[in-house]
Amino acid sequence: PTQIPGTQWNNAKFGDNNGIFSKTDGTLWGVGSGKGIASNNNVQYSSPRQIPGTWNTDNFDMHYDGFLGMKTDGSLWHCGYNSNGIAGQNTSVGYYSSPRQIPGTQWSSISDVGRQAVAAFKTDGSLWVWGYNDYGNLGQNSFTGGGISSPAQLPGTQWSAVSMSDNAAMYLKTDGTLYSCGRANSGQGGLNDVVRRSSPTQIPGTWSGVAPSSETNSHFMLFQ
Repeated sequence: PTQIPGTQWNNAKFGDNNGIFSKTDGTLWGVGSGKGIASNNNVQYSSPRQIPGTWNTDNFDMHYDGFLGMKTDGSLWHCGYNSNGIAGQNTSVGYYSSPRQIPGTQWSSISDVGRQAVAAFKTDGSLWVWGYNDYGNLGQNSFTGGGISSPAQLPGTQWSAVSMSDNAAMYLKTDGTLYSCGRANSGQGGLNDVVRRSSPTQIPGTWSGVAPSSETNSHFMLFQ
């Protein structure tokens, strides 16, 4: 173990090629691949580099090679890798070397970030998803090659938690009902079959929680 320079660290998230650390003063600091920490694609940082802005240090996350964070005013921002439209900019090209604001207002929390997809809540309790959707994992009743590049509302209400993998997802409601969609080739849909689904389908039973999934493998841990 080697101590990271500085003080007042309080949180950390890691992607494939980089990491983000937060301080109690609301600043965020990145190491690793520059394109995921608001910098040039070809730069690697071996010491923490500050990301511009003041952030909600309880609401930020990493994906494959990018960063998603919420500012203290409730706005949501992304920088880095943008395959399948995970940057939420209505395009699926390139990467962003500085934070870009994701359309919409009144974001309340980032629920989960998969390898190439995002789920986030708004203050009215609605749940919004975007990014990779080849297997219908975003619950939009479609299999969208190239992804969904702008936030799309997940049908239904009273969602409380999300667990996203590379190509499947679990969605929990406040009443304890649990729904899955996306790839199910290994039975990861929890529905006693291997059928992929593009709309949330209820799993039998009552559940209390879902753990974060492995981003690259569709394995889920559920709590009763």
